[in-house]
Amino acid sequence: MTPELLEKRVKSMTRFGRFAFFGPALLAVGPLLFFCVCDVCHWHVVDKETGLYIVLAGVFGFFPVVGILAYSGERRYQVLCPHCGQSLVSQYPVILSTKTCRFCREVVIDESAQ
Repeated sequence: MTPELLEKRVKSMTRFGRFAFFGPALLAVGPLLFFCVCDVCHWHVVDKETGLYIVLAGVFGFFPVVGILAYSGERRYQVLCPHCGQSLVSQYPVILSTKTCRFCREVVIDESAQ
């Protein structure tokens, strides 16, 4: 893997990571904001208990969706060590300077490969 290819994949993964967080966050916060506005305006769309369950479903559904998207994003953009399979995104600057994986110490960046 060349440094340019690694940089391109890390940037793609970062862009995907923003989508993977803010997309589900809007779905989780949307019902909460809706019921807050309804409470302030004294609109009674559903009873309090049903509204609470809808908000809790959005909030607790947020975490598994973000986890699944993050896992699939790493696999999709192949930002993994080819030797041990660990993620290279978090230690990207260290990998560029040492050219080795932090976990298995194998060479990840090969300047001669084009």
